[in-house]
Amino acid sequence: MIMGNEFRSKLLAKEFRNTTIIKEIFKNLENKFSYSIDSNLKNRLKFRIYSLLDEIHIDQLVKLKLQNINWDEMKENSKSFLWENCNYWKETAELVKSYNLIT
Repeated sequence: MIMGNEFRSKLLAKEFRNTTIIKEIFKNLENKFSYSIDSNLKNRLKFRIYSLLDEIHIDQLVKLKLQNINWDEMKENSKSFLWENCNYWKETAELVKSYNLIT
């Protein structure tokens, strides 16, 4: 199985989406360059910083894990994405079906 519990917990770690990290980055930039970054600019830049953190996270964790999985195991794990193998909220599924998005 691709995602054991330890890997899953690292992958979903809230630290990678923690707003404290963003605040620290802005604080360090302001201190280093004597900037005063206004809140509008900070809000616009948050998405880019999250993207940067996600990229690092993928490179340091996900790629390393995927490199150690053989092709047969990878093909087998892809079946977990089939609708019948997914956990989902029945109410949400019924709502989506009511809009004829899923047949």
